[in-house]
Amino acid sequence: MKSFVAALQFLTVFPVAAKFSTDSFSRSVRYFPLVGVMLAAILAAAYWLMRFKLDDGLVCLILVTLLFFLTKGLHADGVSDTFDALFSGKSKDQMLDILKDPHSGALGTSALILVFLLKIFLLNKIYESEKIAALFLMLAGSRGGMSLMLGAFPYARGPEGLGFAFKENLKRLDWMMALGISLAVAIVAAGFSGALALTFAVASMYGFAAYAAKKLGGITGDVLGAANEIGEIAILFGLILHYR
Repeated sequence: MKSFVAALQFLTVFPVAAKFSTDSFSRSVRYFPLVGVMLAAILAAAYWLMRFKLDDGLVCLILVTLLFFLTKGLHADGVSDTFDALFSGKSKDQMLDILKDPHSGALGTSALILVFLLKIFLLNKIYESEKIAALFLMLAGSRGGMSLMLGAFPYARGPEGLGFAFKENLKRLDWMMALGISLAVAIVAAGFSGALALTFAVASMYGFAAYAAKKLGGITGDVLGAANEIGEIAILFGLILHYR
């Protein structure tokens, strides 16, 4: 329970008045997809409240905006910082410095806008009858992918990095459980289509993280955030390809 609360504290805006050990943070990785399920339930409820009164495009815009605030912009900030760094043409140390810079450059801002637009557009293209299932798959699957990225790649910053507490005592069981939960959610939500979309998303996230790790000497919290956004987009895109 404490590990789930640690995941909730880190991945969402919900205040949690508790202190955690590094073991709790590492074990919390297995619960990342469950946090995604909780977020999806909130968005699904909001969707049902709005779908009969508002245009579907506007509903999708509101859902993506709501998700941004529920996750306190954590992953969106990762997109901005990561794209500014990776495509800066600088050395590894300079790119790591860019990742720590709170200011966003033109490339990072453009990437962030593109991510928002893509999520709104793709979510709008999902059939209404499949939209709630897509929300659960999108939010659980991408966070399961983040768990795998933590297990698969070294951490670039060392102990001073924000994500190091999750990586330090991470065991294979932790990220394997997260992937298992994500797969279960995918199958329940969308059957074989869900499993295919999840596979496509995890492969996309892995490819992006591998590229970042090659440039930076490992991944960082910002890279994980960017990978999560890529995973969400990939899941929606995969569902659309299969359904249509």
